[in-house]
Amino acid sequence: GSLGSQNQNLIKENLGLQSQLGLLKEVQHENEILKQEMGFLKTKGDIKLTPANIIGRSMSGYLRTIVIDRGVKDSLKTNQAVVSQGFLVGTVKQVWENSAEIILITDNNSLVPVVLEQSRGTGLLRGGLSGLTVEDIPLNIPIKKDEQVVTSGLGGDIPSGIMVGSVEDVISREGEIFQKV
Repeated sequence: GSLGSQNQNLIKENLGLQSQLGLLKEVQHENEILKQEMGFLKTKGDIKLTPANIIGRSMSGYLRTIVIDRGVKDSLKTNQAVVSQGFLVGTVKQVWENSAEIILITDNNSLVPVVLEQSRGTGLLRGGLSGLTVEDIPLNIPIKKDEQVVTSGLGGDIPSGIMVGSVEDVISREGEIFQKV
């Protein structure tokens, strides 16, 4: 009888410890992300980061927006960059007192001025159903596969040098007046 009772207590303790382990793993993952963000902050000293949580998202698969728990009271303004782990993920579309709507760069309505890091070709990053594309790159720019794409700072709303991704492929067709990657 006492072995059965002791066994039940150990099972309860084991379940409690497994629950704590899950929470600690989540905190560890969050800590790693914050360390990466701090490293990004050190390299981009002029950028002020404001941590935020996602509290909502669009129900439509076509419109790709999220809502965060920061707003006017946190000095957020429309068209500011939204960064996660050093990469641009969206821009502030609309701001309220305690929240803001973010348009993700994967949204078809998102346009961000970017530059190809090695060739220095400039273009506009656009989201869409087929993924991210950089359009309107001049024809005389030699584009390299795996070339890094960063924000250009043109337009003034988003600072230059925020990582967006890398060139996967040149997808422009013969006869077009601009290149697309």
